[in-house]
Amino acid sequence: MLPFLIAYKTLVKKEILRFFRVWVQVFLPNIITTALYLMIFGHVLGKHIGLVDGIPYMTYIAPGLIILAMINSAFSASAFSLFSSKFQRTFEEIQVSPMPTSLILSAFLTVGILRGLISATMVGLVVYFFTGLHVHSLFLSILLVTISSALFSSLGLINAIYAKNFEQISMIPNFILTPLTYLGGVFYAVSALPPIWQKISLVNPVFYIINGFRYTLLNTPTHMLGESMLILTLLTVALLWFASRLFHSRFGMKS
Repeated sequence: MLPFLIAYKTLVKKEILRFFRVWVQVFLPNIITTALYLMIFGHVLGKHIGLVDGIPYMTYIAPGLIILAMINSAFSASAFSLFSSKFQRTFEEIQVSPMPTSLILSAFLTVGILRGLISATMVGLVVYFFTGLHVHSLFLSILLVTISSALFSSLGLINAIYAKNFEQISMIPNFILTPLTYLGGVFYAVSALPPIWQKISLVNPVFYIINGFRYTLLNTPTHMLGESMLILTLLTVALLWFASRLFHSRFGMKS
């Protein structure tokens, strides 16, 4: 058991050191983007919009901006870590080692979760500077971010397994994650949409993340926190299972 634990810690440490070496590219864009969103959308447009569900507009969009940074970071961490290992052919060394597949999967997943949590914390500090936001339930906030980071980290692993080049790594963030995020209620209340669009929003997993996270920070009225947690957990388990099957079959790992 101890050798496996050492191997797990080594893989995690290697990837953490890798993304901290390029922290300017990894973390700084999220911080700058969030500050710009808060200044332009929150401060300038917020004066004209006023209150949303009884909350100042700048404060209302803050949870969604934190989730936006978390999603991008968790996905990119696992996707680029695994694909870089494939591209540099160092993953072949991991494959021939006696490490079980579950340990390798857990290491890459852990890196994604940690980077998601770090990004959420950094952006949260920026949000606090602009809004003075106080957390309603710290435990639920951390729990929701952890589950969500695991969800998108798992998706990143699956993307990296299928991807044949770096361009394919960018396809899911550009064509799937970004639309889902912006349509998930970052800048508006889903309840303000026409009934048909409210129903369509219910099939968007990002809606459940933002809805639940907004409650954990702002204590906004919600009757869906338990449902959101359950849906996100089931999605995470399903993606982890699928990623595990791909790892076991060595699909996409041989070239």
